[in-house]
Order: sequence, then C-alpha cells, then structure tokens
Amino acid sequence: MGRTLFVGIDIEADTNVVRIIDDTGDDVCGFSVSNDLPGTERLVEKVVDVADTLPVDKVKIGMEATNLYWWHLSQALHDDPQLTALGTEIAVINPKVIDGFKNIYTDMAKTDALDARVIADCLRFGRVRPTPPPDMRYAPLQRLTRFRYHMVSNLTREKNRALNLIFLKFSTYQKECPFSNLFGQASTAVIANLTPDEIANLPVEELVDLMLQHGNHRLKDVPEMAKTLKRAALTPTV
Repeated sequence: MGRTLFVGIDIEADTNVVRIIDDTGDDVCGFSVSNDLPGTERLVEKVVDVADTLPVDKVKIGMEATNLYWWHLSQALHDDPQLTALGTEIAVINPKVIDGFKNIYTDMAKTDALDARVIADCLRFGRVRPTPPPDMRYAPLQRLTRFRYHMVSNLTREKNRALNLIFLKFSTYQKECPFSNLFGQASTAVIANLTPDEIANLPVEELVDLMLQHGNHRLKDVPEMAKTLKRAALTPTV
C-alpha cells in the first residue's frame, strides 16, 4: 500500500492555516496562506512539492465547513490539474465531527495550528468520505432554497413572538379574530391602534370605517366583523 499525505486546513475569512502529516502521523510541515486565489496557488504548490519530495501515492485534503469560507478553496482544489494527477481526495467536514475528534487532544492548547492538525488526523483516522465538488447547475438553487427556509423560519419565530405580545394586550383576540389573516393590514391596524376597552367603547360605525380604510376593499360583511370584535373585547379575561 502506497504512502498517503494528509493535509488539514483551518479556514478563516482571511487566512488558512495548513498542517501536513504523513500516514504515520508525523508532522511534515505547517504554514499559512491567504484565503484567496494567490494563497490557494501557494498551498497547491507546497502540497505538490511535499508529495514529490517524500514521495507519496495519494493526497487527502480536509477542511471544516465553516460558514462559506471553504467554498472557493474547495472548488479551486477540485479543479487543480496537479492535485488531480496526485489522486487527491478533498473532504469538507462537518464542524461537529472535528469538535468531537478534538476531544482526544486533552493536553494541547487550542490554536489554529492545532485545529489544522486535528483535521489532518481526522482524515487519517476518521473514515471521512471525499466531498464531491458543487454541481453549479444546482448550487444556486440550493443556496436560494436554504435562504428561503431561513427567512420562513425567522418569520415564523417573529410571528410567534408577536402572538405572545398580542395575548398580553388582548388575550381573546387570536381566538375570536374575525380576520382570515391575523397579520393582515386591517387586523394589524385594529390591534396596533386600539386597546380592548377602546374597541368595546367605539361605535360600530367608526370601527367599520377603520377596518374598511385598511382592508383594501377585500373584507366581506364588515359590520358583522366589527360586532364580533366588540364582543371579543367585552369577554372577561383571566
């Protein structure tokens, strides 16, 4: 079985810290490069030089999936013909895996160099599978889908927070609300501008006018809706 070179990269926004070890776990070298194209070119040059000097039959490169700082580096390494010629495998590793593996290093201070060494050791022992390069036919849609999920989750969380505050102001509003959309313009205008006491004491006609003003002419049977709101406002609360 041929020799393998393991390259661990601790990625940051500006700088990548690199540690290279051989298949016996011995340190070969360590260095830092900028997290940009010139830095990536220097990294490749160093890895290829070390691989030719030892020599080795295979190279495994690993990095944490830290934010999206790994994205351009991973793509550049996948596309590099010199690394391809060395049979290089590239893995983008879940940070949770690295954190768990790091627990065996109990007597070593946390440094960027240690993190890079841990990643290299994780490649050597952790049964880490190579990560295929992003398919650019689908990668933009993947990012857009994840962003939409993030926005929907935030909106749901904020609506739940708003419902809690509405309950403090008008505890029966959510249950008795006659609007199809609790967060629609007409509903928001009522709950934002009027207290339950004001709703209860406001003439039906004025409440109807307020709802029509903010309802975009889409509300049906507005007088009955206004009466429902007034009944809700008069309902005793605990």
